[in-house]
Amino acid sequence: MVAALHEARHQSSDPPTSSQLIVTTHSDTGGRPRVEIDPAFLSHALALRGPSHLRAVFGVSARTIRRRALDYGLVQPGVPVYTDMPQPDGTVVRSYTSTSPPVSPLSDDELDALLTSILRTFPNFGRRMIKGRLRAAGYRIPRDRIAASYLRVHASPGSFGARFIHRTPYHVAGANSLWHHDGQHGLIRFKIVIHAFVDGKSRYVTGIRASDNNRAETVLHVFRVAVARHGLPQSCTR
Repeated sequence: MVAALHEARHQSSDPPTSSQLIVTTHSDTGGRPRVEIDPAFLSHALALRGPSHLRAVFGVSARTIRRRALDYGLVQPGVPVYTDMPQPDGTVVRSYTSTSPPVSPLSDDELDALLTSILRTFPNFGRRMIKGRLRAAGYRIPRDRIAASYLRVHASPGSFGARFIHRTPYHVAGANSLWHHDGQHGLIRFKIVIHAFVDGKSRYVTGIRASDNNRAETVLHVFRVAVARHGLPQSCTR
């Protein structure tokens, strides 16, 4: 065992006999150095992962991996984004090329039947989950068609139903025991800031004023006017 360890140590310290997988070369014209990747290793790596997943392995960007693969003929260049077609009348028509699969030719009834089957199995699925389930089944359906079919099959979403606001109950001893203060800044673009004080027992508005600023002395003035009219509260909170 000791002899095997010594042999392994000598083998690990020997210089590598194969060429490096990634080589950086500098050109005489200047600019950034060119990164060369071993073609055989790159071909094997691209068969397992895409450029985005291999960028951490090679230490370069995904665009550099894509360019080296094109230089070595490992992949085919993509189709142009658009093509200009001259017309007999002298005009030019630009046609765009789509790389995504075509939309599935499903009628509304067929789509409704698919959504009914999905919601029967997964009743809590939303639109995004339904879209993923359809794509996993090999169907590519636009988002607006899925939303329209969802409304036909599932009726209106729950967000449009009754919504209840649950407020935490609290109790105060009586009037002027506690005042609540808050400011409303929805009209700040028009230089209007509303400050108000509300009694915690009776919900009576003890003081309210619309001002053109949000300074502390402005709020203090509203509070003093309310105190002069309704008395001093035991405590005040925001």
